[in-house]
Amino acid sequence: MGALKDALTFLGGGKRGSLSIIARQSEDSERFEEWFVGHLLALGFLEVIRDGNWTVRRWQVCSPALTQLVDGSVLLTGGWRAEQEETVTAAAEALGADVVVLSPEDHATTLLQDVDLDALRDELPEACATWSTRPGPSC
Repeated sequence: MGALKDALTFLGGGKRGSLSIIARQSEDSERFEEWFVGHLLALGFLEVIRDGNWTVRRWQVCSPALTQLVDGSVLLTGGWRAEQEETVTAAAEALGADVVVLSPEDHATTLLQDVDLDALRDELPEACATWSTRPGPSC
């Protein structure tokens, strides 16, 4: 799914048709497409607009965000470019954090364990100031 997330991040958003085309590159079935969208919504990667029949009409990738979980770990949500993610994980490792990629073969989400979010933000370069620390849509 990493390549599919990269394609979605590149596009940024669009109509349902473009989302369907990307999802069906992996498996050509409506069932997979619904699973795919559901997973990306749950991970804070994607935001969708649905019609009265609950059908996805438009979508957009959420802004890159550092989301602190209840256990204190930090999850990278939203559409991260590779160089952005490398900057954050390098800063986290410098603070002694463990970097864990959850299900690399499936949805490849990065989790930072044993890191203080405020300390991590302080370690990031000034260019990272535009990155959100709250999940949500990019507009």
